[in-house]
Amino acid sequence: MKAAATFAVLAALSATATAESDSARLEDFAYVMPIVTGPGAAPFYALSLPEIVYRTVTRPDRGDIRVFDADGRVVPHLLGPVPAPRRSGSWSRLPVFPLPAGTIGATAGNEVHVRVDERGAVIDVIGADSAPTASLYLLDASAVAAPIEALRLDWGEGHRRLLARVRVECSDDLDQWREVAIGSLAELREADAHLQQNVITLPGARCRYLRLAWPSIDAPIAGVEARLAPLEGESVPSPPVQWRELEHVRYADDGYEFDAGGLFPVTRVNVSWPGERTLARLRIDARTDAAATWRLVHTGLFFALEVDGEPLGNAAAAVPPTLARQWRIGLAEHGDPSLAAAPRLLLGWQPDRLVFVAAGTPPYQLAYGNAAAAPGSNIAASLFERLQHPGGAEETGQAVVGTPRAVAGDGALVPPSPPLPWQRILLWAVLVLGVLLLARMALGLYREMMRHG
Repeated sequence: MKAAATFAVLAALSATATAESDSARLEDFAYVMPIVTGPGAAPFYALSLPEIVYRTVTRPDRGDIRVFDADGRVVPHLLGPVPAPRRSGSWSRLPVFPLPAGTIGATAGNEVHVRVDERGAVIDVIGADSAPTASLYLLDASAVAAPIEALRLDWGEGHRRLLARVRVECSDDLDQWREVAIGSLAELREADAHLQQNVITLPGARCRYLRLAWPSIDAPIAGVEARLAPLEGESVPSPPVQWRELEHVRYADDGYEFDAGGLFPVTRVNVSWPGERTLARLRIDARTDAAATWRLVHTGLFFALEVDGEPLGNAAAAVPPTLARQWRIGLAEHGDPSLAAAPRLLLGWQPDRLVFVAAGTPPYQLAYGNAAAAPGSNIAASLFERLQHPGGAEETGQAVVGTPRAVAGDGALVPPSPPLPWQRILLWAVLVLGVLLLARMALGLYREMMRHG
């Protein structure tokens, strides 16, 4: 409590300095949203930026976002993920037992028997000697305490083409099974290119046993690893990935171009061809606007195929956080064959977290959209470092935003006309005046020479 009070005082001092140095006014922004804070008092409040903000801001650095208090003064804020550690899920190898086709539960027609110990761990599977032709695999997850986020399969090497749809089922008693995921797995080798997709994402499955329906007899499973989710209290949950599917707005010689409809912090990209079977190595570029230069975001092999009537596509590719309005899909190499159809671009993005100092007079408002705004100062950056230390998250209250209302409207989103270059104008005026004076002197000298023959 004492620490919170101390930081509140420091926050108030920082807010006063920020208000004096930041000349932004609430009425200059296109839109504002009311901020509703939770019960109680906290030195900091955090909120997730809604999609409409990314559709409206005019700058990639989000410099036209401000938080104002009830008196119209600027409140310091920090935009981006709060500096808190998240321990990535660890991979753990699971015991794998091949089962013959037709196995339903713990037994199948008295042909297969699963022996378990007193803790429920699988000891042996009797009657499953047909490993090379197995179409079902039993995975023992009884020793796993954390939820399983994903499975990574190993089917050995030497496969030039493998396409499979895999069903994952879950059980706690080896008798009652429920489906938890269906994944697309692939291994493709084309010339020097090699693509392998061997991970199936699970929705945090928590069960003692897993069963895989594996259709590829020619590529028996050699091993399975499970990615375990961090236990409660070990991590800070990330906001879910949101997706935008875009159709191209134009086609140029270098590829298909797309408009993202805003400056979204993109962290995932994917490509799809509706109704088409395609395999192509592509490059994805981005730029902030038409005046900027294209820069490479990702290069990779993308495919949309079909296996037994079921669509099979590649997983989304992770990319560095990219804020760009314009995107482009083109062939990775000019010698590659042209695309058979216009692709669609899928952009995955995660909302930023805005943390502001609870200074000034509440209630607070979130203002956004001002093409003339200068980048906001970050005087309170040292205060936000408190959030990196143990207990920092406890000092941050949660806030949400309400319905937006127009202030300056869309007119504030139009960049102001550049100021007249008076110095250049004055220089040209002096030069022109000098030329005119020289011309007049030359003309007078010519007339004088003519009078004297």
